[in-house]
Amino acid sequence: LLLTVVWLVFIYFVRYKQRSVARSVDLRNLTSGDYTVEVRGLPPSNTSPEQELADLKTFFAQFGEVAHVAVGYKCAAYVSLLSQWEKKDVERTEKKAAMSERLARGEQDDGSRVAEVESDMEHLQDAMRSMQAEPLVSTGAVFVVFNFEAGRRECLSRLRADTWRYMMEAMGLHFCLPGFQPLPRFKGYALEVQPAPEPSDVYWENLEVGPEQVRIRSLRTLVLAAVVICFTAGMLTLFSLERSRRVEQLTASNDANGVIYATGITLGSAAIVTLLNLALKMLVIYLTRFERHDTRTDHEESVFVKLSLAYVINQSLLVIFVSSFDTPEGRPQDSWFTPGGAFEQAFFICLANMVVPEVAKVLRVDMLLKRFILAPLARSQTKVEELLMPPEATIGEFYAGLSKTVALGLIYGPAMPLAFLVCTVTMAISYAANKVALLRVYKPPPVINEGLSEKFRWVLATLVLASIVMQYALVGQYVSITAVSFFIFVVYVAVPLRWLPCLRQYVDMKSDDTGGQAFNTARGLELYACPITTKPPSIHDELHVSVVDDASDVGGGAPPPRPVPFQGPGSGALQPQGSAG
Repeated sequence: LLLTVVWLVFIYFVRYKQRSVARSVDLRNLTSGDYTVEVRGLPPSNTSPEQELADLKTFFAQFGEVAHVAVGYKCAAYVSLLSQWEKKDVERTEKKAAMSERLARGEQDDGSRVAEVESDMEHLQDAMRSMQAEPLVSTGAVFVVFNFEAGRRECLSRLRADTWRYMMEAMGLHFCLPGFQPLPRFKGYALEVQPAPEPSDVYWENLEVGPEQVRIRSLRTLVLAAVVICFTAGMLTLFSLERSRRVEQLTASNDANGVIYATGITLGSAAIVTLLNLALKMLVIYLTRFERHDTRTDHEESVFVKLSLAYVINQSLLVIFVSSFDTPEGRPQDSWFTPGGAFEQAFFICLANMVVPEVAKVLRVDMLLKRFILAPLARSQTKVEELLMPPEATIGEFYAGLSKTVALGLIYGPAMPLAFLVCTVTMAISYAANKVALLRVYKPPPVINEGLSEKFRWVLATLVLASIVMQYALVGQYVSITAVSFFIFVVYVAVPLRWLPCLRQYVDMKSDDTGGQAFNTARGLELYACPITTKPPSIHDELHVSVVDDASDVGGGAPPPRPVPFQGPGSGALQPQGSAG
């Protein structure tokens, strides 16, 4: 009971801390998302892109002055060509450096290698220009930037209706609603409007992928993860059967080494689980990239949810499940505490979890290989910079690792209090490892919203429920205590956060944080721009200068904000820092 209360209070504290810090950061940083709404559900248009932009500006002008409109067009093929061109550009620089070295040594070099790469780059440039010359196909997603935040808030309040209002309007009973105003419609269509993600949070090339396709691809990731989990279950079952068989033989022959042998088998199974968890992590992160989520936030949330589920099943619940079938007589719980049983395996898994994942964060083998072996062999500075470019941090993976540690403590702690101590030390080590990794190993994390931390809070709450179930399984005779714990959990789930005085002021995370400053006069803001509407790179340009089809809308005498280039999962570009994530 005390464990349940303490953890639920801690989850409330986590929510308060996250919201208060997010509000503080959001007030200190002015970002494009403070002025922007994302619109979905646009009707098919038979007009030109210019006329479509004009119609959108006219419609949204009823809520406030519109500074900029960016339409998401189908651009996956264009982005692929752009990525190929960037790789060819690095290859060209490397071949130029190699040619200079050969000429310096007095060797002959006619430049044919460089010319071949430049020819490929020109073909890619021509292909990109051809795509831009063709009629652009809208994805139905639009980002509308208002000049003042008040226009954004007015748009959200009038176009976002709850389910009850939709039902009443559909049934013709809207007259029963006091102060009812019909939803404004664009060309007869009801639009889906929501607060927009930051420009660096958008995967423009994925906007053309529908939600159904994303769900199908997400299901594929879950199925392959389930295959790995089943393989782990099979390995644990073999280890368990072998341990039982050998221990029975040694016990029958009065051999005192039975306990030692059981412990050795347990160490082996713990090592197998830890290694398969690493494989599971790489598999989930790799496959999630092909789900093609619209934003970085959705991508990170998908990684977090899948990894958390896989970790909890593979490293916490699976050990108990397999060990429960190792008792021919009596309750399944009786086998959990035997030598080599579930709790002994869990203890060694906790120890392995303390070291292996955290070392893997800080000492990345691929980065060491690039730094000390590949980089010294590079001939150009551009290639060296590419090899030494730090990888992107997968924030969802970091959250999932913390969820795994919490799961081990909450599930096994009620019967093995030492697990609480081990997991507490692990969290301290994880904090230090994450800090070093984010500051020294990875790029600065991208700008994402608070959706990831919201899912983390619900995963923690689910683990508390799993702990309550484990308490009942261990001490079933104290049903009243378990019932009280479950009642407290239900209260936590049912009570809205806005009812708590300490969290009420942080429910609305986007209220008046621009101080009345206009978007047109703000400096350093990114502009929403679909990659296919930007100028393609050229081998004759030293710098890639981007243009926007709607740049003329950004006035005030100041130069328009710089359009954000394509940033896909695993992209090599650095991310600007902005509002709270």
